[in-house]
Amino acid sequence: MAKGEIFGSLPPMAKGIIAVAVVGSIGFVGYKIYKHIESKRLAQAGKQLAGNVDLTSGGLADVAKRIPPSKLAEAKASLKSFDVKQIADLIYNSHGVFNDEEEDVYAAFSMLKNQAQLALLADYFERLYKKGLFFYLQSFLDASELKKINDITKTLPVY
Repeated sequence: MAKGEIFGSLPPMAKGIIAVAVVGSIGFVGYKIYKHIESKRLAQAGKQLAGNVDLTSGGLADVAKRIPPSKLAEAKASLKSFDVKQIADLIYNSHGVFNDEEEDVYAAFSMLKNQAQLALLADYFERLYKKGLFFYLQSFLDASELKKINDITKTLPVY
């Protein structure tokens, strides 16, 4: 029996299952390649992080070095847990399937009063969503939108 005859002799249900498996396998391999390329792109972008505010989870430590301990406690107290979650949720939910709500992102960053709060937000965001805040924003915002966020945050006082 030739190869074509073996496949041809299968019942239609078996042919359909084989076709779905082949298409699914191709899709899975494509998805893995995409994720690999995307992770490399995000790693490169992280190295090019510009601006005076660190949006990674280590940002709080950087800010803490520049703030007297009494002021850091005051900054932490000024951003209550509820507010942090509300702002983090607003940012997270601004990324839509078909349309992103950039204005919600700008509004969220405008709610912050200082860089200590920004660092606390970045830390909380990463703990809650298992994604770095900057990398998450970069996944759906373009350079001009990220610049607008940087313009909002760079005017924030340290504490």
